[in-house]
Amino acid sequence: MMGGDGVWGWGMWGMGWGMFVSVILLVALGFAVYYWMMPRRAYTRRVEDDPLAVAERRLARGEITPAEFDEIRKKLGG
Repeated sequence: MMGGDGVWGWGMWGMGWGMFVSVILLVALGFAVYYWMMPRRAYTRRVEDDPLAVAERRLARGEITPAEFDEIRKKLGG
């Protein structure tokens, strides 16, 4: 006879672990879906990362002077 201990003798202990494992699996699935849906911006190279575009952004931020920008542009052939 089973004696009220459930199907395999685990009783409420088995039900608790089953719910715990289910929650862990749902959380893992949630992380997997989030990771899969997350944009890959860190791994893609921007189109405007050519050297002249970088120099233009540096000029706009004030990191280089217009004379330095002209020198860079002449060296790059742009």
